[in-house]
Amino acid sequence: MNTVVGARFGNYRAGLRFGELSLDLVEKKGLERFKARVYHACGHVVVPWERNIRAGVPLLRRSLETALEESGDQTYAAYAHYDLVSNRLTTADPLAEVQREARSALEFVQQAPLRPGH
Repeated sequence: MNTVVGARFGNYRAGLRFGELSLDLVEKKGLERFKARVYHACGHVVVPWERNIRAGVPLLRRSLETALEESGDQTYAAYAHYDLVSNRLTTADPLAEVQREARSALEFVQQAPLRPGH
């Protein structure tokens, strides 16, 4: 979405609109299987380019919650954990909070039955 439309054509606003469209589709059309993935893509790649990096955090959290509670998508739960920690380090959040987030992520990946290549 945004990496193609934004980076290739320099139109980050259009990339954001495509991201918003994808969010709309998964929420209104009941595409449960793709929710965690779309929330993650929008929170990690789309929203930060057009707004700011902090604006992506709620979507990353939604991705994590959806992956854990609704779809069982362990891979995207791991991606969301990783990107939340990375994002919070980038935004200079208090290190004690980031450390708690990192510990939670570490516990998850140590227990998760992740499959290579997914």
